[in-house]
Amino acid sequence: GARLYDGAAARAPGFDSGRWLVADPGAYAAAFALASALPRGEAQIWDACAAPGGKAFLTAMLMGGRARVLASDVSAKKLETIRAGARRLGLEGLLEVRQADASAFQPDRLFDAVLCDVPCSGLGSLANKPDIRYKKPESFARLPRVQRAILDNAARAVKPGGVLVYATCTFRRAENEEVTAGFLADHPAFAREGFDLPFHGSPEALRAGGGEMTLWPHVHGTDGFYLCRMRRMS
Repeated sequence: GARLYDGAAARAPGFDSGRWLVADPGAYAAAFALASALPRGEAQIWDACAAPGGKAFLTAMLMGGRARVLASDVSAKKLETIRAGARRLGLEGLLEVRQADASAFQPDRLFDAVLCDVPCSGLGSLANKPDIRYKKPESFARLPRVQRAILDNAARAVKPGGVLVYATCTFRRAENEEVTAGFLADHPAFAREGFDLPFHGSPEALRAGGGEMTLWPHVHGTDGFYLCRMRRMS
């Protein structure tokens, strides 16, 4: 359901009428890692750090239009961007949009799947956001604590048998493998689950047999992304 496009995609025919959306292949990969873990159809899904909404939209589409997605973000200003995108794409009936701090919010229900595309250093998106190079490295020190707090809280909202996907757009192990390894050590009910990504390159290059994967711009043609899929066993 995805096509690689080189150019000003948002100006191409069909964008304004909501026939498609623009997303980096890495963002598509995060949505696919979550959606492919579930039976296609009815499901309750929470995108815990949803702005600007692309992964929530992709997830709703990949689930065949029958899943319900709670798209939350801590920034009230960014919620209108999500709502506007949902209106353009005709997905308003599938998304519930609300302001919430993912590290503390306690939903009133459990979910079949939760996506934590957490705030990060963003080093994987330098090609599209060159201003990131001016960030001070010391500003990254607090990020693993924030990421872990979001992951710990989100895990409470996953049904037994459900799926938790952790994603960043950075290469730093301190924000990626070290966060998920620490989480799994403290949450024995969860375990990594292997997954495949069905696009861009050989199947061997995009098979995360151990349940985690880093996508590299010079190898996979995406922004830099880290993905980890975990299943709640009990």
